Amino acid sequence: MPYIYIFLIILMLSGCASDEQSTNAPLVKQADSTEIQSKQVLQDVSEKESISTEPLRHTYTLNQGETLTSVLTSAGFSMANIVNLAKSVKPQFAFTKIRINTQFDVIETKESKTIRFASDYAKIIEARLENNKWQIAEMETPLSSQEVSRSFSINQSLYQAATNADVPHNVINSAILAMSHFIDFQREIRQGDEITLNFTVSEVKHDMHLFKQFSSPQTLVAIGFKNQGKQYNLYQYQNDAVKWCPIILVFW
Repeated sequence: MPYIYIFLIILMLSGCASDEQSTNAPLVKQADSTEIQSKQVLQDVSEKESISTEPLRHTYTLNQGETLTSVLTSAGFSMANIVNLAKSVKPQFAFTKIRINTQFDVIETKESKTIRFASDYAKIIEARLENNKWQIAEMETPLSSQEVSRSFSINQSLYQAATNADVPHNVINSAILAMSHFIDFQREIRQGDEITLNFTVSEVKHDMHLFKQFSSPQTLVAIGFKNQGKQYNLYQYQNDAVKWCPIILVFW
């Protein structure tokens, strides 16, 4: 009989141990889950802080029928800010000269708001508002230059032939002005005359959207003109002033 009691006691003890293990196991899992959730919350907070410290950038466009005041107001600037901006930027640029389709980059941080816009091709004005005071800076953006050569025959009007050959108007105007010392373009131009124009085209490397309202600079460098069988070759050089000189061969 004593053996039976001993056996029952062993069974009871083993059951209690099993219950204790089953009771403790969920507690361990719950602790692990709480720790993972805490780490996730800390990570989310860290990511939000990182995102919030990055500058916010928006681009605004001065469209037809809009005023500069309305555009800058929509960008979050007060009327006092806008009036002070016009005064502060005046030594570098007068807002009365602002063009339709001008684009403004507005960059916002916790400490300041900055407006960036083009005052001319490859020239940017940066106006930074901090503590209700404007700081104005004018800078130039890098340019890349490309050499271009266009040849065409005059079988219709000179301007139409140049347009068909994808020659910018200012380039053909420069060519006519340079050649007018040698040729009367009103009387001596003939059907079949041939022209070759060599010029450079400069383009901005950065912030191209800010310069859409301006034409990229083109500079005429050399002219080849065959008029009534006679060949004229000119090239441009700069010393104290731009001058055109006749040479035998100039094309690259």
